[in-house]
Amino acid sequence: MRKETNELKKTTNQAVKDKEKASNEFEAQMGEMMATLQKYKQDNQKIVEQKDKELEQIKTKIEKKSNKQHDDEIAVLRDQIEALKTSLETTQEEKEKSANLHEEEKLTISRLSLDLKEKDEEFAKLSKLLENLQQETDVLKEQKMEWSKTKEDEAVVIKEIRPARSEKPRVQEVPRTPVIKIT
Repeated sequence: MRKETNELKKTTNQAVKDKEKASNEFEAQMGEMMATLQKYKQDNQKIVEQKDKELEQIKTKIEKKSNKQHDDEIAVLRDQIEALKTSLETTQEEKEKSANLHEEEKLTISRLSLDLKEKDEEFAKLSKLLENLQQETDVLKEQKMEWSKTKEDEAVVIKEIRPARSEKPRVQEVPRTPVIKIT
């Protein structure tokens, strides 16, 4: 029994030593693992911070691009608005010019219409005058050849009565025609 007790003591001592050794190894491994985990945690934190910075930079770039796109779109829209304003102003000016031209043409048409009426009346008067003159001319043509002799030179005078502005008949002398008696 002593031997057994000694053996049990040895085994127990050995078990305690093994336990302590295992415990120390466990604590060392646990310390290493904790250090490794701490290192991983720090590395992960650094990576997360770096990724957060990258995300912020990307967000900033996207916002700048978005702002630039919005600014570009706004500039394009402003240009379009300015072009439309210019076009509207031009259209309004053309409309005003057309309205003024229309009024001028109305006045011109009125004046021309009055002139036409006056010319029609004048034409009617002139037609009537021409008709009267034509009748007078016909009468005068019938009386056109009046023969008369003057005592002084015994010349034959043909009186032509032509309608003139002064309405004085013109007299033209014609050389004397010899009279031949046929017997």
